[in-house]
Amino acid sequence: MVEKGVCTNLLNQWQAGDAFCLEKLMELVYQELNQKAAGLMARERVDHTLQPAALVHEVYLRMFQAEEIGSSRTQFLAHCANVMRQVLIDHARKKLSEKRGGPLQWVSIYSQIEGEQAWDILYLDLERALEELQVLDERKTNLVVLRFFGGLSIAEAAQALDISQATAKREWTFARTWLYSRLTHGPETSDPSQSPTSDQDA
Repeated sequence: MVEKGVCTNLLNQWQAGDAFCLEKLMELVYQELNQKAAGLMARERVDHTLQPAALVHEVYLRMFQAEEIGSSRTQFLAHCANVMRQVLIDHARKKLSEKRGGPLQWVSIYSQIEGEQAWDILYLDLERALEELQVLDERKTNLVVLRFFGGLSIAEAAQALDISQATAKREWTFARTWLYSRLTHGPETSDPSQSPTSDQDA
């Protein structure tokens, strides 16, 4: 894991115009990204064609096209999480267009909350649900992206979103519950009075 101070220094140098620093930073976080990619791919059904190395390589390329990548290690990893999410969705959409009606990428969302069961969904279904959640509550959506795609801990995600860990933990539970209900039962079961409006963080 790249040290926070080293990451921040490289990001500052990149923002000052030193493009080489981003290449060095990506090399330092490569192992973290590869581990996360391998974790995501391990949750896939056997019909998934995107390999961890290819996923990381695509993230690597897209990061060099970004205009903003954050000013801290947490923000940088958050940006990587969003890029990884987009790569997976783009890949799923491409496979759908190539073989409509054929096998699609599946993902098992494993709970980190004791007692909750795992559940399997399609990446494209997850993306549509996240887009709906973002309209209702952008912060909770960002929290899901950071935790699921980025692999950030509650503490790291709270820092990235500038909220307390207690709030992050509460909103993580709420967001997962909302997504589970939306993906397994559909919008007709949603209770408008229970829409995931952001809590005011103390």
